[in-house]
Formats: sequence, C-alpha cells, structure tokens
Amino acid sequence: MGLVNDRLGQFTLGNQYDFMTDSLFASGNDPANVSGHFYAFRAGPFQKLALPQNPTGAFDWDRMTGVSLNDSVKYQSPVFGGFSAGAMYGFGNVSGSIGAGNATSFALNYAANSFGANAAYTNVKYYTAGSPQVSVRNRGLGVHYRFGAWFTNALFTTVHNSANGCSVYEGSVGAQYRFTPALTTGASYMYMKGNSVVDNNRAHQVAAIVDYSLSTRTSVYVMGLYQRASSGGLAQINGMNSAKGASSGQTQAIARVGLHTHF
Repeated sequence: MGLVNDRLGQFTLGNQYDFMTDSLFASGNDPANVSGHFYAFRAGPFQKLALPQNPTGAFDWDRMTGVSLNDSVKYQSPVFGGFSAGAMYGFGNVSGSIGAGNATSFALNYAANSFGANAAYTNVKYYTAGSPQVSVRNRGLGVHYRFGAWFTNALFTTVHNSANGCSVYEGSVGAQYRFTPALTTGASYMYMKGNSVVDNNRAHQVAAIVDYSLSTRTSVYVMGLYQRASSGGLAQINGMNSAKGASSGQTQAIARVGLHTHF
C-alpha cells in the first residue's frame, strides 16, 4: 500500500521488489526478457558463489527475476527532465538490533522518447543467530532503445558475497524484431565471469525465441538456449534447480515450446 502524488512522488510499504528488478528489468533493459524469459536470466558455473537462501547458490544471482524485500519502505521521485530516482529500506526484524538482517536499494533512471538508461544498487544482509552476518551486494547498469520494428537493450550486473569473497559479473546484449503486431523474434548473448574464489570460471550463453500472440495476454513460443562454461566449470542455465541441475560438463542446452500468459 502507499501514496502517490504527481508532484511529490510515490511512497509505498510492504513486501516489494527492489530496484534491481524495478529499474533494470521492468524498464526493459534485460536481454533475457526478449530472448528466453526465465531460463535466459543469470546463473552459470558459479556453484561456489553460495548465496544464502538460494536453491543452487547462484540462481538468479542479480535478483532480476523479482525477489521481494519484506517489510520494506520505498520512495520513488517524480520525473524531472527525464530523470528520476528511488530509495528503499527493508527492516531486518531482528530483536535488539536495527541493522541486522536489513536491506537497502537505490536507483537512478533516465527516459527520453525511445531511449532509457537505468542504474541500481541493492545490499541485502542475511542474519542467522550465532553466525556472522552475510552481506550480498548487487550493482547494475542497463540501457534500451527502440527504433522502427526493432527493440535493443544491454545490461551489466555484478554480485558480491561477503561471506566467502565470491564476485561475479555479466554483460549481455539483446535485440527483438516485430514482424507483425502478433509475431516477434528475439535473441541475446551473455558473457559471465567470476573471480578466483569461483575458480575464475566464465561462461558464454546465447538464447533465441519466436513468439506469436494469440491475444493481448497470451502467446505461444518456441525457444532455445545454449551455455558453454570454461574448462573445469559446470554449465548451469537459470531454472535448472534440482540436485542434478548443473551439467556434468562444460555445456548445457534447453529447447522448449510453451504457452505464456500474463496476469
């Protein structure tokens, strides 16, 4: 719930997405959204990243699929000359400590006609009684541009886990072309690289999709993804979360035909 005013901005409270999702993904900067949906987000050969409360340790490591901060307050400014900003605080709800288990997130946005650029920062602290607090920091910068039947975007994001010193970054680019109001195709390329704590593992990932809209809410699609990790790394596409989700080697691929409905 919250309050909105055209001159003063928007103030909301509750369980809300941080600005890695709101400013980078929702603004259209993520190539994953034009090429493969859920599977095209970040994961990779970074099992040693070991993020807290994470099904694989590296699933969606830059929070772009939408992870809410509980019991949070968020402020988003009005737009001034194309620029806007946001700030967010999530309460840790740890008895006797204000700073334990809390979270902060910030954003700076710019939009003008067919062009947009967004930057975001999120720091989430994970608290367990009797153990050192773990801080996970994400940073990101994204841009997008629409011209004619084309839509293009690019994204750069990072993650750092204070518990073990692991860091990973990625850079990705994507493009979508609309043949008709109902028929679109999209493709993306992503490069991911970890530091020495994750054995300097790196990966290349490509994805492509053809999507046909049956209505304003529903479409059918066919898509494919391929990831190749560096020697010694185990490829892992986002969403492959079972105990044997990672590949047994350097490569992993997915092909899928599906129905997509927005609610």
